[in-house]
Amino acid sequence: MPTSPYLDHLTAAIAQSSDPTVQGMNRALRAACYARHGSFEEAESEIASLRAQFGDGRNGRVTITIMCAEAQLIYFKDLGDQARDRMMRAQLLSVAGRDAALSALTSAWLAHICFNLHRHEEMVRSAKTALDMISSGDHEAASRLALTFGDAFYAADQLEIGNRWYSKARERAVKLGDHSTIAALTYNRAAMGTFCHRLHAVHSPVEPDVLRRSANEVRTAINYQAIAQLTSLQALLDYSMASVQMLLSNYADAINLLAPMAASLSSTSPLNRAAALRCDLAYCYAKSGDLVRAKEHLDSIANEDVTKLMPDDQVVSLAALASAAEACGLAERSMSAKDALAVAEAEHQAAVSALRDNLKPFSDSTAINRL
Repeated sequence: MPTSPYLDHLTAAIAQSSDPTVQGMNRALRAACYARHGSFEEAESEIASLRAQFGDGRNGRVTITIMCAEAQLIYFKDLGDQARDRMMRAQLLSVAGRDAALSALTSAWLAHICFNLHRHEEMVRSAKTALDMISSGDHEAASRLALTFGDAFYAADQLEIGNRWYSKARERAVKLGDHSTIAALTYNRAAMGTFCHRLHAVHSPVEPDVLRRSANEVRTAINYQAIAQLTSLQALLDYSMASVQMLLSNYADAINLLAPMAASLSSTSPLNRAAALRCDLAYCYAKSGDLVRAKEHLDSIANEDVTKLMPDDQVVSLAALASAAEACGLAERSMSAKDALAVAEAEHQAAVSALRDNLKPFSDSTAINRL
């Protein structure tokens, strides 16, 4: 069973209260915390029990908090798009009921989910609502919102601003005392940074010192996950470490991480990234000299599967595909991938520009200081 100061606080509050509403709210918050920790059976059991008691809608605040927990369970268990629908309903009920605390919490989570689904305009709308509603004591909402902004500014290749939001997220997460939130912060910053390096490496090598620092950040996230007994981020951590190993030219180590993920179709994103994993494997096998296996993976990759990826994923995947095909002597396949890469890079730059425009209201210290 996972533990953290926040979980301990919720459990104590449940035991000390005789008010069913207070108990229900805290039990729902605890279920959500279980989900973030990766303790899915515990989360499901708690939610089922709450539904049995409060399923008749006798208390709106408890119902909304249960929905928030359900959305997080879907998100962390399957990285599923259905999490957005569930959280959106919780947000609508919170705003309609003029409940500031629940509006802040559900809006912050909806912003986080929408960002990871690349729904950036929806993310910004929910983020604005959350920022308007958050109070000084709403540490969960504030830490999740700040974490989302950190991720978003990294995706916009504005790392300095992103780091300021990550610092705010850490400040609020420490006050909350939730290990899962701190783990997410530690991981997201490392993973987003690593992916930025992969994008930059398409055209120019990344400095060795930068890569070593990135590797250390991923290891720190892995160690924190282990110490805090979390499991919800494991596939994501494995993929980030594989990316670091690729950048460091440690192809055998990268293969050892990527091969099981490709075989089991481990979720590394709310969107299907199976084609990206296969492109990475083809590249690693080609660079390590195993052209037979590289060709096997190239044969399993349909161009349309790669071009269905998001533009940033397309860029790193098509670059890997082009390099692998060239190493295997497949000149036509390599040229086709390079042509598609040029299109993907243009789309990615347009997406980055649009994201920067969306994030402008949150780019200065005034916005950060509101948390």
